[in-house]
Amino acid sequence: MTLWAFGDSFMSYDANYIRDIATAAQCDKVRVYGKPGTGLLFTYQAILSVLDKIEQDDLVIIGLSDMSRHLFGPTKIWDVMLAGVSRKRAPNKETYQAAVDYYKYLYREDHVSKLAHAVVSSLIYNIVPSLNTHRVSVIRCLTTPTKVSKLLPKHILDDIHRPCLYNVAKVFLIKHKGYKVEDGEGIMKVIGKTKNHWINNEPDYPKFFYSRMRWMLEELQLDEGAILSLTEGATRESYNNLI
Repeated sequence: MTLWAFGDSFMSYDANYIRDIATAAQCDKVRVYGKPGTGLLFTYQAILSVLDKIEQDDLVIIGLSDMSRHLFGPTKIWDVMLAGVSRKRAPNKETYQAAVDYYKYLYREDHVSKLAHAVVSSLIYNIVPSLNTHRVSVIRCLTTPTKVSKLLPKHILDDIHRPCLYNVAKVFLIKHKGYKVEDGEGIMKVIGKTKNHWINNEPDYPKFFYSRMRWMLEELQLDEGAILSLTEGATRESYNNLI
């Protein structure tokens, strides 16, 4: 049994919650197809590239990234964001200039939003139902993936019951570490500096995280013993006793 993870930097390492979920579910393998800074098209292509390798009872986590990110580069895939185009990460000078010009002359929020809607709709209504497994959870890594959301399942965009991964970390820092809501820069500094944006060296964070992401564990069809081992902070020995 394999755990598959697709998305951006929140899904880019076999660390923290990805490894924890795989261990709790007793997966034999973990396959990570996340990459920092990437967008919806990258995730879509990554899933299509391994579609036939996903087997019955495998676990699949699909993370939806920010809709403004866009793929560039004919040979080396390079995603860029509206917030800034990195010359250092560009495959070459020509591709870098193309990305700069895209955001300067071609980027339009309305167009990008509709493209994002098409990608997310295809993922939810076509790709996910076609998988050999039903143990799938589609989550948001950042904010709402598209403003054209009226045709998407409402539960995908439910911020109260299905918070995005960034907001889980943000709320923890505000509630437990004294950060202010308006201190976006300070919060981003903490969340942005670790693998998978996991808050390290905070013993209370894992239980906080898994409790708020219990719906994801249920969609992945973990048994109750596995869920309790994560949400209640049970030890591996306790988990073994529960199952």
